Amino acid sequence: MKIKMFIPIALVLCLAFSLCACGTASNTNSTTTAPATTTAAATEATTTAPATTAAATTAATTEAEDNDAEASFTENDALELVENTYELTENNLFYVIRGTYEVDGVSYYAIDMRKSLEHNTTYISTYFVTLDGSEILKGYIADEVGYIGTEKPSIDVNEDNAVKIVEAAYDFEEGCFLTYRGVEEIDGTTYYVVDLRKSLEVNTTYLGSYFVKADGTEIVDGYYEGDTAVLAE
Repeated sequence: MKIKMFIPIALVLCLAFSLCACGTASNTNSTTTAPATTTAAATEATTTAPATTAAATTAATTEAEDNDAEASFTENDALELVENTYELTENNLFYVIRGTYEVDGVSYYAIDMRKSLEHNTTYISTYFVTLDGSEILKGYIADEVGYIGTEKPSIDVNEDNAVKIVEAAYDFEEGCFLTYRGVEEIDGTTYYVVDLRKSLEVNTTYLGSYFVKADGTEIVDGYYEGDTAVLAE
């Protein structure tokens, strides 16, 4: 009777030892695998991150340097550079800042050369200065478009834009205004005529006329004697 009771107890103990052995093996495998995975991921992250950060830092630094270089050279600096590079030979000529213009995809400071007349000033040409001051290019601005070169660009003149072309070419004193007069052919050349008038207290007075060539390349001062157009010499 004692022997029969001992056998079941021995079986229970054997089963318990077997379960403990399996649990220990499982824990051993888990502990061995986890550190290997964690170490590989950490190593990859540590290797990649500095390279990306360095590239971003270099790009940001380069862009900041370019912006500082442009910001340090202003349109007033461009005006002074043109004045010192191209000295004016006539007392009635002067330079004025026009603004920033883009020509063929490049931005420039535009510095106009203008000429003082009796009742106004007239546009002569433009110097285009790169935003860092490294280069000066001569050109023109016609119909608010910038052109680089020594040849003045042509513009199609008509009744609708003749006054605007004269307005863009001249700065008039206070009280002066323009009116379109008509078309004149003088010595085989077609001109669109724009009159300059000035407001007085109770009326207006005629000051002269501007004869705009049909291709827009030249504006000639003149006047009328009766119905006869006269070009200034």
